[in-house]
Amino acid sequence: MEYQEKIISLASLTPLQPVKLAKELNTTSLVASAMLSDMKSKGKIAISNLKLGSSPLYYLPNKKEQLENYSTALNSNEKKAYDLLKEHRILQESTLPPITKFSLTQIKDFAEQIKATFNEQTEIFWKWYSVNNSEAEQLIKNLLTPKIKEIIKEEIKKEPVEIIEKTKSKIIEKKEIPTQKPITNFDDEFQNYLDENKISILEILSKRSKERDLMIEIPSNIGKLTYFCKIKNKKSITDTDISKAFMQGQSRKLPVLLISNGSLNKRAVDLLDELKGVMFCKV
Repeated sequence: MEYQEKIISLASLTPLQPVKLAKELNTTSLVASAMLSDMKSKGKIAISNLKLGSSPLYYLPNKKEQLENYSTALNSNEKKAYDLLKEHRILQESTLPPITKFSLTQIKDFAEQIKATFNEQTEIFWKWYSVNNSEAEQLIKNLLTPKIKEIIKEEIKKEPVEIIEKTKSKIIEKKEIPTQKPITNFDDEFQNYLDENKISILEILSKRSKERDLMIEIPSNIGKLTYFCKIKNKKSITDTDISKAFMQGQSRKLPVLLISNGSLNKRAVDLLDELKGVMFCKV
């Protein structure tokens, strides 16, 4: 029908309400409302839980992100929950205050409840509406994963190592056992570190003279976790090095482990503290 094509064309630009649609089609709001209801019943448009005044918004199923433009219509508590979930993309319900838990149930356009089982316990999580299931699974694993230093302390028993926290739990330095002979070969040095910590290489993505990009698996108390790993044979690690590794991990939707025999400069330390999902280990 002609009116359906017109409505789809209008909805591709912005969500619709009966009163505004009536003006566009030169008809009454009652007729416009009936048109929208008919198209909703056929799955051609969707209806929001969010309301402007007393009326919801009608939008195309593939244009749900347009609803974000109307988040200002949420009340203050709902907007805080909206912003928190949008920033973190996944939230563990048991860690949230009661008002946030309730608010998440009210913003159904943006918050989706899921359940995950680990250690024989089922936990409730909230995910941002655009996060798919595989991404949500990885985000939950990242959320539940102990810090790398805890993984090494609790899971790795092969060789005695001393873990020293350098800055805010994200920078981990492993001191070599004094009696161990120094290793000078680039690959041998870092392979020894991976072997000691039971880190498995899934795939070698690239190999350059002083740099390696890998897909790895790290053991944890919730199972093996997949990371993007960058190995750098470099005396000083800069914020550019951190940013590059972070972006490579983001492109693969994976957390990042940066391993180097060098040290972080001040700007790299500051950036590492701001970024989520990036760990640095010095060998």
